[in-house]
Amino acid sequence: MIGRLGKGVAVTLLVFVSGLGAGAEVLSWAVGVSYQQVNVDSALMPPGSRSVAREGVYEEWPGQMSLLDWDGDGELRCEFGADGRWRVPELRGTELLVEEVLDWWVAKGSVSEEMAAGDVSAFVGGVVVGRGAEGLRRRLVSLGDGGGGVGYGDLLLAMRPVMLEGWDAAEACVSGGAVTESELPGAPGMRFHVLGTDTLGRDLLVRLGYGVRVSLVVALGAGVVALVIGLFLGLIAGYFGGAFDWMLLRTVEVSQAVPFLVLVILVSMVTRDAFSGVPASEAALPRALLLMSALGGVQWFSLARFVRGQAASLRRAPFVVAARGMGYPWWRILGWHVAPCMVMPVASFMSLLLPALVLEEAFLSFLGLGIQPPYPSLGVLLSDGGGFQEGAPWLLLFPAAVLGSLTLALFVIADGMGGRGRAI
Repeated sequence: MIGRLGKGVAVTLLVFVSGLGAGAEVLSWAVGVSYQQVNVDSALMPPGSRSVAREGVYEEWPGQMSLLDWDGDGELRCEFGADGRWRVPELRGTELLVEEVLDWWVAKGSVSEEMAAGDVSAFVGGVVVGRGAEGLRRRLVSLGDGGGGVGYGDLLLAMRPVMLEGWDAAEACVSGGAVTESELPGAPGMRFHVLGTDTLGRDLLVRLGYGVRVSLVVALGAGVVALVIGLFLGLIAGYFGGAFDWMLLRTVEVSQAVPFLVLVILVSMVTRDAFSGVPASEAALPRALLLMSALGGVQWFSLARFVRGQAASLRRAPFVVAARGMGYPWWRILGWHVAPCMVMPVASFMSLLLPALVLEEAFLSFLGLGIQPPYPSLGVLLSDGGGFQEGAPWLLLFPAAVLGSLTLALFVIADGMGGRGRAI
């Protein structure tokens, strides 16, 4: 009962994690960002931030809060009045300022006519400086920089950030007691990142989906390389024996005496200059193929020894001896009689090799020897999140949990396949 429950949980985990990688595009579309889209606003916030403003300027006026925030505390504080309504005292001062400027314009001349830039600058400078809104003073005075006339439309456009037409400050006060920059009219909407953002403002959930895909594709590619080399050499050596068998065994013994990481590092050092000066977008696929070849070129040793043992035991089987006696060529005997008998044992072996390849790829990418940024893999995400264990530990915990769930599910399923293979 426990075994069936464990296998069911493993299959569920594998389907979930694999679906996360397979549906990375759908996930990116749902969140609204790509895996390498850098958000300037969220990049300025602490890593791991979940609620950040959408990328973009505040319509026609950047820095709107600086024009309204007269006391310089970064927000507009609200007060609850005796009439049961919220008010923003700082906005009342701004409203009086706008009325005074517009009344002066109407009293000075016709609305349809232009004013001299010097007159506008002199009046605005005298009125606004005393109220402390230096940013608004500079904005209005800049209307006369060209030396020509200033129209009423220019004045309205310059003062639009502080006129707040059609916006009810009381609604913003109800939610928090203070109005922040993201709640002002014209501000970009807020985007909620479920797992937070990294140091560049990229969504961790989207990058996690693509990271699972990259790690699985690299592991599967490396497994195919190991399967092709190990199966071919193992069948030849086990069936024919002799000098080739002896050479294969000695090569496997010598190669397995050297840690796989050393071999992969040697391959990385030999080929590192091949991508110097090449843009990351163009070098991504060659690097991934090289990583697959390096991992598969190291892992075929144990598979070849395993297949060699299976082929050597089947070499004297009655059906193989009969096929040989009937004059069938060796390649037909291997392809039609020997290889089919090793489907389940080799599948069981490969099911154990796949989670090992996932861990090896993550380890190499963590060290900077595998997939290179900005492209994600589980190892790259672990490396990026390792520096924020105190402030934003989830940047490390979520990639680690996904990697652990993926490898655990693969190992449990591989154990089940191994038991079925032995029973057959």
